[in-house]
Amino acid sequence: MDTILSFYENELEQNPSNLEALVGKIDFLFENKDFDAASVEIENYLKISKSNPHVHSVLGSILESKGEFELAANAYVTACELDGNNVFAQFGAGKMFLKLGQHEQALQYLDNSLSLDEIINQSILVDSDDPFAYVTHDLSSFTQMSSTARHVCKLRKELDEQVREMVQDTIQQSLREQTANS
Repeated sequence: MDTILSFYENELEQNPSNLEALVGKIDFLFENKDFDAASVEIENYLKISKSNPHVHSVLGSILESKGEFELAANAYVTACELDGNNVFAQFGAGKMFLKLGQHEQALQYLDNSLSLDEIINQSILVDSDDPFAYVTHDLSSFTQMSSTARHVCKLRKELDEQVREMVQDTIQQSLREQTANS
């Protein structure tokens, strides 16, 4: 593991603006649950560029793990604005809005994530023995492909029947509230 981190640190020593190396380092730190260090690297990244939806999604996950749900929702929404097809960000925003009691927004993002998940399931090849899957539509770099695929694989685990039932229950509750308010 230290070799991977060393690789990214060496790349960043040679070129502190190497965004791909910075994203790689952020992913590594995040996956190894070093959220404080990942947060520092995200701040460094955002000083250079605010246009990577993946970085905003990871920031949302970190803030979510710290219980900062409103800030997490904002980070996920930014990721969604930058890439409307980011399933992980759509799902994360939906979860945060549910936690914040903002059911209408939660429904919007959760519904988007479920729709996107179905579309992406048709365009991803997943080998259960391989933790990395390759997205079959064009993405700009290998780093983004593997990163997106890892998040989709994680999302698949989260989008189990309980989540689908929760979405349906929330939709039903929302419809009942709308009917009561009419």
